[in-house]
Amino acid sequence: MIVGSVFVCKDKKKINKLKLEKHINKSLKNNFYINGREWPYKIVKAKIIIEKYIEDKNSKELTDYKFYCFNGKCEYVMTCIDRMKGKTKFFYFDKNWNLKKEFSKDGIKYGDSIKIEKPKNLNEMFKIAEILSKGFKFIRVDLYEANEKILFGELTFFPSSGFDNTRTKECEEYLDKSLIIDKSFKDDYKN
Repeated sequence: MIVGSVFVCKDKKKINKLKLEKHINKSLKNNFYINGREWPYKIVKAKIIIEKYIEDKNSKELTDYKFYCFNGKCEYVMTCIDRMKGKTKFFYFDKNWNLKKEFSKDGIKYGDSIKIEKPKNLNEMFKIAEILSKGFKFIRVDLYEANEKILFGELTFFPSSGFDNTRTKECEEYLDKSLIIDKSFKDDYKN
């Protein structure tokens, strides 16, 4: 199964090798610097990364937990569900697992009808996100919870290359206020 640039394989015996090779070759040509203007990728050579397939025995698919961290602090987490169904939905929750439905278009659309179970390790996940975000003005820390264990996903400096159309204006305004750029940061990028 192909999800974005990722090839998901639950059973190696069922891999269509031709389809996989075509997908890998196409993915290796993707230039994140040119496509999204994400400058850290300008000199990064494309590589293939193979990871162990993660499955949670308690659910049909993993939920992504994306912690938006500003200056080492995190107040909200975005959850992504139904990714494997090809119709990913995005919802924001605060530290007490209260749905911030006004932060995403899906939150407004589905409102109180959406029921996403609170991760057992939510408090620890917020702590980990804040530890990993220390020293950054902004970074998104992606974590998973599978079989009651916390797993690391990635650190993201430019979610959706800055063009996320799933958030609402209210969410954008909150994020804008959360990013505090002081004089030293501006001086670092003057040249």
